[in-house]
Amino acid sequence: TKQLKEDIEQMMNAKGQKCAQIFEKQRRISSLKSDSSTLTQTLELIHQERDTLSAKFIEKSPYYTKVAEYFNTKLQKQQV
Repeated sequence: TKQLKEDIEQMMNAKGQKCAQIFEKQRRISSLKSDSSTLTQTLELIHQERDTLSAKFIEKSPYYTKVAEYFNTKLQKQQV
């Protein structure tokens, strides 16, 4: 019966270790899910900011074209 008790104790220790490993892996998975969610939200905000900046650039593009044309014309007049 001593051997049986030792075997049971070893099995219980092994079970405890496995449970601890499972718990640690579950905690790690939960942490990774949280990180993934945060990164997804950040990426969405970056996409929104990119779209906003693209729209502003498109909106201002004619203005910058006119400014460039103005200075090109002015430079050409100075060179003559």
